[in-house]
Amino acid sequence: MKTFVIEEFYVDEQNRCNFYTVKFDDEDVSETVKFFESYDVEGHEFRDDVLYITVLIEEIAAKGSQIIYRPRDEARALALPPEKMIREINLEYTGNNLRLYYVELRTNIWLLLGGGIAHNLPKGNPPIAFHEAQYFVKKAVEAYNIEYKIHDGRVIPANGTEIIIY
Repeated sequence: MKTFVIEEFYVDEQNRCNFYTVKFDDEDVSETVKFFESYDVEGHEFRDDVLYITVLIEEIAAKGSQIIYRPRDEARALALPPEKMIREINLEYTGNNLRLYYVELRTNIWLLLGGGIAHNLPKGNPPIAFHEAQYFVKKAVEAYNIEYKIHDGRVIPANGTEIIIY
């Protein structure tokens, strides 16, 4: 079984929602960084989609996660962009080909898990990244409040400076 680390992704005291990400211990970059490096490339056919997700993360960070609708199904990967918004934001959206998966550790504390093309296979099958996201959710929920704790809107390592989940 691979070991992964929880790292800060978009964390600031001013944020109403903070974002963390996961990285396999033997990898150089996190799954979320891989997602952005894959699609946030000049001329890529899905660059507008990844830029939309970037702005959406900034909006959620500034206004809190209550601006989007998400089902309250515990221990399950959810996806950005959401199916619908609860509150209007200044962002035009007509469709998105990408999904960035996450799990909500607590209200306004999200763990971004990586992602990919939304339905790149016939009959709308989810991308392999969805299955990887489910793996991260399962392991993070198993380790919940064992390897890390949540205090004042931040994920705090229980032992050391990194949060490592086996």
